[in-house]
Amino acid sequence: MRAALLSTPKFKNLAEVKRILELRGWSLVKANPDYVITVGGDGSILYAESKYPGVPIISLNAGELGFLACNEIDMLEEVLSAVEKGKMLVDKREKLEFTVKGKKRRALNEVLVTSSTAGKALRLNIEIDGEPLGFFVCDGVLVSTPTGSTGYNLSCGGPVLEPGSGAVAITLISPHLSRVNSVVVSSSRKITVSFARENPGITVVADGLESVKISHSEKVLITRAKGKAKLVKLSRNYFSRLEKLFT
Repeated sequence: MRAALLSTPKFKNLAEVKRILELRGWSLVKANPDYVITVGGDGSILYAESKYPGVPIISLNAGELGFLACNEIDMLEEVLSAVEKGKMLVDKREKLEFTVKGKKRRALNEVLVTSSTAGKALRLNIEIDGEPLGFFVCDGVLVSTPTGSTGYNLSCGGPVLEPGSGAVAITLISPHLSRVNSVVVSSSRKITVSFARENPGITVVADGLESVKISHSEKVLITRAKGKAKLVKLSRNYFSRLEKLFT
C-alpha cells in the first residue's frame, strides 16, 4: 500500500506511526498515494481532501472532538488490518463547487461568503435555480454540505444534515430583521449570491483553507461538485458520534 501521511504539529508520536506503517509494509509517498492517512482533527481531513481530492482518507483522531475523524489514534493497527483485508467501510461525502472570477474551487465542509471588513454587514441577494430567495443584510452566508453542517453552520444556528441526504443548508450569519436564518435545499440546486453596490470588500472562503476577494459587481455560483470525498472507517457510527455534539 502507498500512503501519504499528514499530521498536526501538535501530535508528538508521528515516528511511532511511521514505524508501524513500515513494519506492515506500507510505503510513505507524497504523490499518487492509494490512501491518505491523517493524524489530528477535522482540519487535517479538510486539508487532506484539498491536497489529494478523491483519495480515500484514513483519519485518526488525535485532537479533542475530531467529529469528522472516523477512528481514534489507538485504533491504527486495527484500521490498517481492515484496509489490508478489504473489510473497511468507505463513507462517500458530497462536496460543493463554487465559481468566482471564472475559476472553480471545491469545498468539503462549506462555502462562506463574508465581508472583508470586520464589523461591516453585507447586503446580498440569494437565488435558487434563478428564483429569488430574498435580499438580506447579514454578516455573511454559509452554504454547507451534510459534512460541514455540524461545524460553523451548526454554530450559526443551522441544521444538522445527515450524510447521504442529498441536501445543503443555506445559513445566514447574524441576519438583520430576518425571521428565518437557514433553509435546506437539494444539493442539485444552483445557488447564486449577488451583492448591492454599497457593500464593502467581499471574501469567499472554502473550508477555511482558501479565500478569494471579490467586488460587489461579481456573483458567486455554488453547485454540487463532481466526485466525492472518501472517508475510511470500521463501522457506521455517525449517530453515536453525533451524540457528542449534544452532551
